[in-house]
Amino acid sequence: MGYAGGLTALLVQLAASPRLTSWAPALRRLTPLPLIAGALDILENICLLAVVATHAIGWPAVSLAGVFASVKFALVGIALLAGLLAGASSLRRESRTGARG
Repeated sequence: MGYAGGLTALLVQLAASPRLTSWAPALRRLTPLPLIAGALDILENICLLAVVATHAIGWPAVSLAGVFASVKFALVGIALLAGLLAGASSLRRESRTGARG
């Protein structure tokens, strides 16, 4: 769950960067994704706790935990990819212009 706050803060800082003005709207729209992923992480853990507590490896809890985990990792991946692409485009632009910031 700790990654959600850090990744959200990273996206907010990247969106506020003057070097990334072209990426700012997309990064602002992506800032809720890590928080949603954190909520899905909690739901996944609740499902897994239910499986462990009942010793029932039944369909609903295990399947739901898998779905929550898959969506969680997809959302975190999208947010990380956007951050990496924004940072890479900033570095590429900086190396082309020779500017140092």
